[in-house]
Formats: sequence, structure tokens, C-alpha cells
Amino acid sequence: MYLLGETLTRIGRVSMLLEQIGVVDLVTVNFDEHHNLIHPHRGERLMKLEASVIDIRNEFDTLNRLYNQHPPQSSIKKALLTVDEILESIHKFHAHWEGRPSFTKSFLSPLAEYRFYSQERDMQKTIQQNIERLRREHNATIDELGRYVQDLMPFPLTNYVAEQIRYSLVSQNPQAAIQMAFAIFEEHLRNRLGVGPEAFGEELINLAFGRNGRLAFGAVPAEQVGVRNFVSGAYATLRNPRMHRLTIDNEDAALAIIALVDLLIRIIDDASDAVMP
Repeated sequence: MYLLGETLTRIGRVSMLLEQIGVVDLVTVNFDEHHNLIHPHRGERLMKLEASVIDIRNEFDTLNRLYNQHPPQSSIKKALLTVDEILESIHKFHAHWEGRPSFTKSFLSPLAEYRFYSQERDMQKTIQQNIERLRREHNATIDELGRYVQDLMPFPLTNYVAEQIRYSLVSQNPQAAIQMAFAIFEEHLRNRLGVGPEAFGEELINLAFGRNGRLAFGAVPAEQVGVRNFVSGAYATLRNPRMHRLTIDNEDAALAIIALVDLLIRIIDDASDAVMP
């Protein structure tokens, strides 16, 4: 729920900022009643635009951290590159305006002013094109984030399970999702014990929690026996039938079993190394 809430907040704020930016107008000029050029408040416009783009970058930075090493990150990074291009264009525009010449009243003055403002219009066009590109990339990011979040499990899981089992697998093939959950559990337990794939099933469980097992759980011996029987029972009743024959599982049952397997993984993490006699 935290991920979904943060995603909606960041995406909504970027959408609002892009709407506020609208059409970039940095070079519109006006004339007074004597047809003298009134210089627009470029500094104020630039500062406002730059502040909005920096805010957009901060929101995409947050999304980039949230989805580190996950599929939506590619779209987020692409948008970040475009944001950096916009900021660079804004800085160039600002330097161009700060370095403007003092147009003298001469027959060459109108030509010089035309060239100067023509360069500004070209710079503004580049900024506007990049902002339009950012809008498209933002929409693409929304689509990708939507697909990714929609495929997350509907309850919190350990990273070991959450990163490998998607909701789409549970809904399309519950038996395969349950099989994968137990495979993740076995691999996690092997890694904790430092053993290879030759250890599996009841042998692996006893190696971890049986008499003289390598892991200790609970405050009294009865709790150690209990956790061994709990893991063994989960294997016998939930894993083994689905590994040896086709079963008819519905989505709700699969989700419940996956949650239980996730609990078994937490037990592995909470167990301490046994003190060997």
C-alpha cells in the first residue's frame, strides 16, 4: 500500500506541474505607445519555469528510488534524462539573456535585435519540444507503473517472494504459483544452511530444524519440535500434492498458501544458529 500511495502522489504532482507549465512563453515582447520595445520579465518567467522543472525532477527522483531495479525504472530514467535536457536548455536561455547586447540606436539596431530575439525563439522552441516529449514520456511511465502495480500481490510479502511471484501468475496458474513459492522457500533455506540442491524435502527440513539441526527456533525444545512439524506438515499437505499431480486451486486458496510459505521464510530469517554440542 505504501508503494501504491507514493506512486499516485508523485505521478499526480508531475501531472499537475506539467499542466501548470502549459505553453512556454519566454520571448513575447511588447511595445509602448511610442513603439519602443518593452523588455518582458524574462528573469521571472525563467525562474518560475526552472522551479517547476526542478520540482518535476525531484518527483521522478523519488519514483526512481522506489522502483530501483524494477521494470518501470527504465521509463522513469528516460523521463529524467529529458528533464535534465530541459534544465540545460533553460540555463542556456538564461545565459543568452544575461549576455544580451545593448542595442544602440542605429540603422543596424533593428537587425541586431531581430537576430537576438530570433535566437531566443529557437531556444524557446527547443524547450517547448522537450517539454512535449516529457509529457509523452510521463504518460508512458504512468502506463508502465499501472501495469506493474496492478500485478503486485494484494498483501505485503518478503522480498524473496514478492520479487518473483506476480499476481498475474496466481490468477492464471495457481498451482504453478504455489510450486514457485515452495521452490523459493527451499532455495532460501539451502542458502541459510550453506548446502546445495542435493538437500531437499524432509531431509532439508530435518537438517535445519530436526534433532541436532543447524537452526534454533523458540525458547523451549517443544517449540523447536513444533516448528519442524509445522514446516514438514506444510510440505506434506500443501507442497507435495501439487508437485506430483494436477490440483484444482482457486485464486483465494493460492494466495493463502503463498502467505503461509512467506511465513515459513520469515521463520528461517528469525531462527538463530544452533549451538552444536
